[in-house]
Amino acid sequence: LYKIGKVKDTTIKCYNSAWSYIPIKTKNKEIKDIELKELIETLNNCKAERQKQNLYDLLNMLYKKAIDNDIIEKNLISRIDKPKHVKNHGIALDNNQQKILIDYSKEDKNANLLIFAMMQGLRRGEILGITWEDIDFNKNTLSINKAWSGDNKFTTTKNKQSIRTIPLFEESKKYLPAYTETK
Repeated sequence: LYKIGKVKDTTIKCYNSAWSYIPIKTKNKEIKDIELKELIETLNNCKAERQKQNLYDLLNMLYKKAIDNDIIEKNLISRIDKPKHVKNHGIALDNNQQKILIDYSKEDKNANLLIFAMMQGLRRGEILGITWEDIDFNKNTLSINKAWSGDNKFTTTKNKQSIRTIPLFEESKKYLPAYTETK
């Protein structure tokens, strides 16, 4: 409740997903009655690194709010080391891999979007969030300033650093159907 309206909907979904890893017996207890062992077991039962980190963050936030509201005096989560998450960095496709992707995607109805996204280096939500106003054919630029969410609406980009204007490559233009139809 503290976060609704203050964070992105996707963050709320992450919290809800993390909440699902907390056992019912723990959820049904008052926070002051939860033991450190239960919290450690709950975190250990969460196998995915990123999900475990989200669960830790959620529990930490809950304990901090409970302290702020004079419900408890100590944050048990602070006794547990925050789980590490090793970020995987994407690797660009080489020329041969790009050709293979283009060949395989020819049968797909969204092939042009897929290839355009690959050539421009865009995330799924970013490619779906592009509108014609974002494309400047005179300056050959593409503005990334919004994304399309899983809730079928425009939203902000993944983070503030994702808002950018990038070159619109000549090779990419041929995968924009409305552009190629007017040429």
